[in-house]
Amino acid sequence: GRISAPDGDEREFWACDLWDATAAEVGAALNISARRASSQMFLARSLRERLPRVNALFLAGGIGARLVATISWRTHLVIDAQAMAAIDAGIAGAAERWGVLSDAKVDAAIDALVGKHDPQAREWFEAAKQGLDVQFGKPDDATGTCSMWGRLLKVDAEVGERRLALIARSVCAGDPRTVGQRRAAAMGAVLAGADRIACECGSPVCPNPTSTGLAGTVVITVVAEAATVEAARAAASAGSSSAGTSSPAAPAAPDGPDAPTDAPTEAPSRSARVAPAQLTVGGIVPPALLAQLIRNGATVVPLTTPCAAAEDRYRPSVATQRFVRCRDMTCRFPGCSAPAEMCDIDHAIPYPVGPTHPSNLRCLCRKHHLLKTFHDGEGGWSDRQYPDGRIEWTAPTGRTYTTY
Repeated sequence: GRISAPDGDEREFWACDLWDATAAEVGAALNISARRASSQMFLARSLRERLPRVNALFLAGGIGARLVATISWRTHLVIDAQAMAAIDAGIAGAAERWGVLSDAKVDAAIDALVGKHDPQAREWFEAAKQGLDVQFGKPDDATGTCSMWGRLLKVDAEVGERRLALIARSVCAGDPRTVGQRRAAAMGAVLAGADRIACECGSPVCPNPTSTGLAGTVVITVVAEAATVEAARAAASAGSSSAGTSSPAAPAAPDGPDAPTDAPTEAPSRSARVAPAQLTVGGIVPPALLAQLIRNGATVVPLTTPCAAAEDRYRPSVATQRFVRCRDMTCRFPGCSAPAEMCDIDHAIPYPVGPTHPSNLRCLCRKHHLLKTFHDGEGGWSDRQYPDGRIEWTAPTGRTYTTY
């Protein structure tokens, strides 16, 4: 059912509200990400409140979970209660016969019922699933502003979001604009072919009045075992020898601290089997592709274990951050798969009581970092981290989960 706080409960206004807290518990119990858990919760609410007859058929075993999810998604734009009831009844009456249909035919059958009872929702859905596009401007835009919306390839959106974040952060701390305003200015700069925005702090001694160039600052980090890098380097050398004097491709990653890990000197035999490298944002890099990255100029930085002594500072050094992110790879909350590269570095025991050392540091995505902050103590989440990085989490229900 709907998750809501009692009247007057301040948690309704928290950055990590009761829906997030519930999604965290569901995700931990099912070992899935908070986003996927939230999706399951929305599906449950849709079945309970919008599709009661379809829900009854589902609970009786008449239709499967995949069909239920399809029905929920393809009817989610219907807002008229009477139309929704008619669609629910029509789908429930026909759904048992859809098991032998292809996905496309099931979609068409659901859309036909939606179109029959709510033509407007059908039009909205068809408009929403159109191809890639970017649009500018709406009739109700405020004077001097222009709205922008569209749909991009995931990889293009990821690069674009990182580029805007880099440009938005390039001004000094005295810039009076919000993060959103600086991102909007960064978008304008990118569209104009620029890679910087001017700082608006107004100080004559601003250290970064126009910012520096940002070419080559988007870094893709790959983590690999020593033997994998060894084999890739050998293959890269062999490829360079056979390539003669041809020019190499542009570097896959710029010089810097983020790159594949350990790089021993001796090459293994061609028959040796090595584990694939991994992107810190998720995904496998096969040995052949790793060899190509190294051949094209990717920097290889050995990943060393930090010293035994803790750092006398709150913010971990670059080397310690690199070690913790490569060790964890993802958010350490149960079921969460958010890439470590996008996570906060959190002290298990708050600093300065807890040391700034890998044994007391872990990666938490912003959502679960907020959950730890707002939903801890009695009736909330608690955790214990061990020196090897293992974490035991205890949910408000008393269930325990371990991440490694």
